[in-house]
Amino acid sequence: GRHDESAKLYAEVLRISQRIYHPRHADVGYDLKALANAMSEQGRLREADQLMQQALEIIEDANGPFSSA
Repeated sequence: GRHDESAKLYAEVLRISQRIYHPRHADVGYDLKALANAMSEQGRLREADQLMQQALEIIEDANGPFSSA
C-alpha cells in the first residue's frame, strides 16, 4: 500500500542524500528520520527505532544537542 511505497521512496531519498552529502550531514539525518517514520507507520517498530536513534545522533552531531527550553 501507500506505506510500503513511501518507505521505498524515503529509502531512495536517503541513498541519494548519502551520496551527495557527508554521511553525518544534518540532511542525511532528517532523511533517515523520515524513513524511520515511514517504517513506524508500517509497524516495523524495531527497525524504525534503530533508524530514529541514528537520525538523532547525526542531527545532534551536525546541529548540536536539542534543548527542552
